Amino acid sequence: MTWEFAPVFDASHRAALSAGKPLVYVCPPAGWAARPLFAALTPPPAPGPTVVVVPEAAAASDLACTLGSLTDLGSLHVATGLARTEKLLRTARVGTLLATLPDTLTLVRRSALKPETVGRMVLGWPEQLLALGLGDALDTLFADAPVAHRLVLTADETAIADLLERH
Repeated sequence: MTWEFAPVFDASHRAALSAGKPLVYVCPPAGWAARPLFAALTPPPAPGPTVVVVPEAAAASDLACTLGSLTDLGSLHVATGLARTEKLLRTARVGTLLATLPDTLTLVRRSALKPETVGRMVLGWPEQLLALGLGDALDTLFADAPVAHRLVLTADETAIADLLERH
């Protein structure tokens, strides 16, 4: 017998997305599991790119492969090379950026990514980032993007309760 996971994506999720409210979506750490959420996204309430922060580069690539056919996300870019990513961000040719937290913070420090101009911030499976001791970095990133529509993908909502309470 095998178990199959089908994340529930219902009318309350759609209402939160259309109203620009923060949303926590519980799903396993895999691109296919997050697809229902991304498929329901419309352009962000605030102008600017969507930034998807994930625990590791492999997760960014997996998510990009899964989401590549979704047209409402704009041009997808996985930050595997920071120089190229900087160039694309400076020319505003990125609709959705998928990156690790350290790479995202490096892009912010280099002024290639301006958090105050981010339209939507998606935090993918922060429980893994918290386990790596990156909680302060997450707090910094969220604090620097005050107008971004915030979405959190998590496999364990209780593990991130403090993070959710702060932001």
